[in-house]
Amino acid sequence: MLDLMKQTSPTDDLGKAIFLAAFRQQLWMSLTQGCSFNLQMPSFVQQTGSDSVWAAQAIGHVGEVCSFVFECQAEMEKGSFSPEYARPRYEELLTKNRTWRADVPPSFAPYYVKEHGHGTKFPDIRLHEFPHGIENPPIFHERTR
Repeated sequence: MLDLMKQTSPTDDLGKAIFLAAFRQQLWMSLTQGCSFNLQMPSFVQQTGSDSVWAAQAIGHVGEVCSFVFECQAEMEKGSFSPEYARPRYEELLTKNRTWRADVPPSFAPYYVKEHGHGTKFPDIRLHEFPHGIENPPIFHERTR
């Protein structure tokens, strides 16, 4: 299925949902196994629009950053890492992150933040809508217009 997803960009809601689920699974596998993957987000995620699209962009960016980090790590292990080569990509990813943060709709701002929540070291952050948590593929919860 992943080979097919690499070749096409889904256009219908089901295809988009399947792609996002596959992307998230590949991202999870990449993080748990410590290896890169090369599944790129399709054009429907590059557009601006609903909060679901913004959430998918954030997930795609995490995938890009993970791929970059694991590729750099692999180059270091081979002894062929070049900071001069990696720096432009790092700057590109940093700019993309800053742009997303600057342009994201105000609906992504949490309505409640507490430094440490419920006896843990993690903050208690509450968001307005389901896609803002970026926990599950938001395309499942919204119909494309």
